[in-house]
Amino acid sequence: MKKLFVMAVAVAALCLTACGGQKTQQTEEPTDLVDSVELADAFNAAETDFNAAIEKGDTTAINAALTTIKEKIASYLEEGKAELAEALKAKVQEFINTKADAIKAIAGGAATMEALTSGIENIPTSATEAATEAVKDAGEAVKDAATETVNEAVDNAAEKVNDAKDAVKDAANNAVDNAKEKVNNAKENAKEAAGKAVDNAAAGTKKALGI
Repeated sequence: MKKLFVMAVAVAALCLTACGGQKTQQTEEPTDLVDSVELADAFNAAETDFNAAIEKGDTTAINAALTTIKEKIASYLEEGKAELAEALKAKVQEFINTKADAIKAIAGGAATMEALTSGIENIPTSATEAATEAVKDAGEAVKDAATETVNEAVDNAAEKVNDAKDAVKDAANNAVDNAKEKVNNAKENAKEAAGKAVDNAAAGTKKALGI
């Protein structure tokens, strides 16, 4: 009886182990299925956006679709879904390559295609790449801010120089105007004095003649 009891316990343990293994396998399969569905949904949305933009010949809408893909891949990375991010990037890259001729046929399409290709290639699909891209963007932001500050300083300096030039010009013009005014006043005074002298001389002559 004791041997039979031990055997029964062993069989029960094996059954539990088998059931547990089967349950583990069942929980792994739905995860893969969810990822596949999520990937398909994300790609279908991107495909729809790109096709609509290409059909309209709207390069702005094409760039907007690219931005949406970048944001979607970034959200996957934040959620720890690096494989899903990489898979979506690869599918979009393949799709864009098949639409190369249609995109290039749009006005300015060659530049748009080049921007799309490089833009998709440069989308980070790992936490390391994302961090590197963030540092790069921060560096560019600092560089742009510094350039803007320098340009603003140059503009301010140029404005001050122009103001100084205008001030000098105004001062010179005022000096000329003042000089002209003084000359005119001197002329008027001389004319007036000469007139008085003539009048006085005439009066003296008349008096001497008894007129």
